[in-house]
Amino acid sequence: MRLQHWGFGSVLLAFFMLPILPAQAESLSLESVTQQAVERSFALQIAHLDIQIGKAGEGIVKADYFPTLKANFNTEYLKDLEKTPQPVVAVGSSIIPSGTRYQNSLGLSSQYTILDFGARQRRLRMAQAETQAKGATYFQTFRDLRLKLVDLYAEALISYRQLQGQSDLLKLAQRGYQLKKRLYEAGTQSRVDVAQEAMQVAQALDAIQGHRAQLAEELEQLSYFTQMDYDPETTTLSDFTGDPEAQTLSISLSHSPEAQQYDAQIRAKQAEMELLRRQALPQVSLYSYYNLYGFDPDRPGKAITGLSQRTISLGLNVAMPLFDGFKTRGQLQKAQLEQEKLRLQKAEKLAQLKQQADLYQTQVSGRLVSLKTKVIVLNSAQDKLQLVARLTENQVVDATQEIQAQLSRGQQQMAAEKALIEQMAALKKLQILAEG
Repeated sequence: MRLQHWGFGSVLLAFFMLPILPAQAESLSLESVTQQAVERSFALQIAHLDIQIGKAGEGIVKADYFPTLKANFNTEYLKDLEKTPQPVVAVGSSIIPSGTRYQNSLGLSSQYTILDFGARQRRLRMAQAETQAKGATYFQTFRDLRLKLVDLYAEALISYRQLQGQSDLLKLAQRGYQLKKRLYEAGTQSRVDVAQEAMQVAQALDAIQGHRAQLAEELEQLSYFTQMDYDPETTTLSDFTGDPEAQTLSISLSHSPEAQQYDAQIRAKQAEMELLRRQALPQVSLYSYYNLYGFDPDRPGKAITGLSQRTISLGLNVAMPLFDGFKTRGQLQKAQLEQEKLRLQKAEKLAQLKQQADLYQTQVSGRLVSLKTKVIVLNSAQDKLQLVARLTENQVVDATQEIQAQLSRGQQQMAAEKALIEQMAALKKLQILAEG
């Protein structure tokens, strides 16, 4: 059958229709590898736990909005060392009672902050902002994992396709060697020609071994992320899906995980500064205390059963710091400097992200040009193969010339396949980055 002239679409069709290993072999795709890696990623699990830790921290801060309730029970034996009765006296903060007895006290106290000028609200904002920052870190980890997997899968796919291509070239080289050997035995070819064909066979075998070892290493790297074992002899790799044509995608830096992470951290610092300013304002709290007391000079059990109401108190407490040795002022200055540092770090990170996006866009455009160039070269090799095939059919040249043309075309097709994979990998990474 007469071979038609190859266009760009024909090369892609031929690429997707290359022979693969038996159907029972394990088949991988970028999508399946990504799914397995996401499900088993230690980094994502840690990032998810960080979010849960942040939410737990919010719950701790919210506890300040509720009153505290505390119960105390004391039981003791009091021995009077004085021989004569003495009145109860107070020395400083110590109360010195008199009389020998068993005594017990049961108290219930509560305290509730009524007014703190928004201090609790700022603490909650800080906790919420920290949780939001951890959420942005999770999505950044998720995106970076996908980018890493595209690189690893592309490298493995190149080795896999090169291994298949070299296997086909080995068969051609072996056919060429056998033909040269028969021609040499017939006296129409020199020993040098036979040695040249033998060298091509050896080079093909060496290339196969190199690609096989490279594929095993790259599958092992994928195994680290997916926690699955892949046998290089039975594992097949599916091609990238999608259109390899270059695309100009819009990258929204302000909606990137990096921007969201730093924005949340800046909000947390702002809330911290507001909290520090409010700590200099008075805090009003409501407190209450309810006490039961029981005693007996001789029987401890009677002292417990004799518990009865003794006192109840209810009051307001107003606490206002007057001077802390300029500690708050130093903390406020530190927080302001840390906030400015976060703004600079955000600007630097977004500049790096923009440079990465521009690099991916340049790779997509440049590798598409390289791919089209290699397709042109492949078309030329195909034209030469058709010409040599006709000459061989008419017995103008021997069959070894056609084999050499097939070998040349096979080399060019492998180069085009590699360029296509690199083009698709660059485009996939650009698309992932554009998702934000």
